[in-house]
Amino acid sequence: MVSPSGGINSSTRKQEFTLLLVDDEISAKERLELALADCGRGMATVDRLRVLHASTLVHALDLLSGNPIHVVLLDKCLGSNVPLEDQNGIEAIPEMLGLQPHVQILVVSGSKDVSDVVRAMNMGAAGYLPKDKPDELLIAQINRLLQNSIDRIQSMRAARGLSAGEGEPGGKSRIFQSVLRMAERVAANDLIALLLGESGTGKTEIAKWMHRKREQALGLKNSPFFGINVSALGKDMIASELFGHEKGAFTDAHEPKPGLFELAGNGTLFLDEIGELPLNLQPILLKVIEEGTYMRMGGKTVLKAQAKLIFATNRDLKQMVAQGKFKHDLYMRISAFPIEIPPLSKRREDIPDIIRVLLPRVCAASRVLVQFEDLPQDFVDYLVRNPVEGNVRGLQQELQRLLVLCDRDTKGKPVLSRWRRIPGFGARPEELKSEIDVSKLESVPITFSELMRRPWA
Repeated sequence: MVSPSGGINSSTRKQEFTLLLVDDEISAKERLELALADCGRGMATVDRLRVLHASTLVHALDLLSGNPIHVVLLDKCLGSNVPLEDQNGIEAIPEMLGLQPHVQILVVSGSKDVSDVVRAMNMGAAGYLPKDKPDELLIAQINRLLQNSIDRIQSMRAARGLSAGEGEPGGKSRIFQSVLRMAERVAANDLIALLLGESGTGKTEIAKWMHRKREQALGLKNSPFFGINVSALGKDMIASELFGHEKGAFTDAHEPKPGLFELAGNGTLFLDEIGELPLNLQPILLKVIEEGTYMRMGGKTVLKAQAKLIFATNRDLKQMVAQGKFKHDLYMRISAFPIEIPPLSKRREDIPDIIRVLLPRVCAASRVLVQFEDLPQDFVDYLVRNPVEGNVRGLQQELQRLLVLCDRDTKGKPVLSRWRRIPGFGARPEELKSEIDVSKLESVPITFSELMRRPWA
């Protein structure tokens, strides 16, 4: 799989790239592979450069619709043994770029007509090379275009992807470890997972963790992770984001745009708040799941859906099915492996571990450097006794409030021991509950030392 964060220079991990040769001569592929073997040994840190061959433009477009391709070597004149409309390769350049906007097209031709060069470049070709040039020059061009393709993929994915960075979800409790075991088993294949749980329980982090476990299990390297919050998009935007669109598909569709299914490739696509998916789009998603294919909005070319799908919701989908707000067939397809993520109130012992995971990102956002060991023990105990509203997300907000609002000493360093002075912190209703029944106060003496142990002391 192509790395979304690196090129093919000396520091890049080895990986597979795909080159499509469009040439009507049957022996052309064999000659290219020989040239790659003879001249391309040091061309890139690539485990394998896969070469596909198409003798017609129709076949080439079909391969582009179903395979991640990085470079196309396109013969301008495909010869008399192909249909007339299929003979000029330059004419197909816009359609090729429409299918895979990152692909780099090198026109290879026996013609040295300058007008052909200009026309090919104007249509989007990345280069033009006469057929009589040495193999070394061809390999150098391929190497350059592979790098350009990776750079293009990187920018596209960086603009719309989520980081699936390193790190383990915090928590060693029995209930949470059971969740992780289930999630890891479902991650190591192409089956659909459904993450359930209250808002803020960390469903996105679990989805990223599953993505990394899938990479390990299947031997993938830096495969893309994409996430979309269905509830954050307007009804008219969801289909475009998921499936992409062609130019002119709707009023503002000025250019073709690949959707997340396309960009995710064989990586992971995470759809959060799936319960908010409009009813009219649910049958379309169901068809993609069942058939493994889809089309861009306004498009006619069938594309393959290869990504691992992870869905998440805080809604009761069974109830929504009963109310007619969620399609029963779609629910049955995505709910075979439900993974329930418990709220913090059911795994309080995990809160210190979660704080350790959250603290670095909170410090980075707050521009305050604090180690977990710097946090007052009574503050950590306070959060354990009183799981905040909003679960993990709420816990992160509490840490942010602590670092930003706590008192500073004369050097500007936070005085964390004064955390109770921050508005909203301190004793909460749960902490103010007396351990002694009020009805027994007349008969049970309370010593001064016992009063000092109360939270309000």
